[in-house]
Amino acid sequence: MQCKDKFLLQSTIVPPHTDVDELPQDTFTKDSGKTLTECKLKVSYISPSTTQRSSESGATNGDGQSSETISTIQRLKEERDAAVKQTQQLQHELETVRRRKTRGTAEMGYP
Repeated sequence: MQCKDKFLLQSTIVPPHTDVDELPQDTFTKDSGKTLTECKLKVSYISPSTTQRSSESGATNGDGQSSETISTIQRLKEERDAAVKQTQQLQHELETVRRRKTRGTAEMGYP
């Protein structure tokens, strides 16, 4: 399957401990004055049946991808999933700490 889709990854430097919600709306616009680093990732579609046949036979699929490439993709997907799960856990922990902090300052009579 031919595909011209791409993902654009952008990064910039922000102060330490900056909350995503605190970032200005124009953080990733080119005229924001910030230095942006960009990377384009080309999308590659792989059908499940092609992936399974390639890994069983050790041959390449129609796009010339070897079983080694497919196993690398699978490993990267697993790493991504683990990173997403860790991020969700950290966000949950951060929210818990914020709630405790808010409760603690309210109990002490601070606004």
